[in-house]
Amino acid sequence: MIYTRKDLVRSYLSALSYMNAAEPLKSDAEGFTCALQQAFGIDLPGFLDFSARPINPLAFLFQRAVGTFRAQQDGALEEGWLVMKLENQGPSGVHLLDQYLNLRGCVAETSHQALALMQDILSTAWPEAPETVTSATLLALGFDDRNRPDPMEYW
Repeated sequence: MIYTRKDLVRSYLSALSYMNAAEPLKSDAEGFTCALQQAFGIDLPGFLDFSARPINPLAFLFQRAVGTFRAQQDGALEEGWLVMKLENQGPSGVHLLDQYLNLRGCVAETSHQALALMQDILSTAWPEAPETVTSATLLALGFDDRNRPDPMEYW
């Protein structure tokens, strides 16, 4: 498989989300993120260490983008029941549903923009990092990506 910096950002966000998840999901998310960081030559924990002074503005901006992205994630896995209930309430329910769907579109756009910002920050902070890495690279670093756990099995 081929991984990009976007995959690194997504794995970092997943590792944060799965920090308190059941094993093996937690350790897999952490291991995958660590392997990707090594493969790309990007040290996010060191980059995001705010004990150093002066604070790196790129790290600060990255952390703000992480916060923005995570704030958009409400944890709703299935909203079909909500749509059905609102549609059954008649015109007022349909109106509320339209407003809600517009809001969800804004949430999706905000998440997309936050991901793009994080990727751009990584490209700026590590311009020499490779554009892609492969499963073979991860395996050489000790992480086998062939049999990763499915997060849906742990909800």
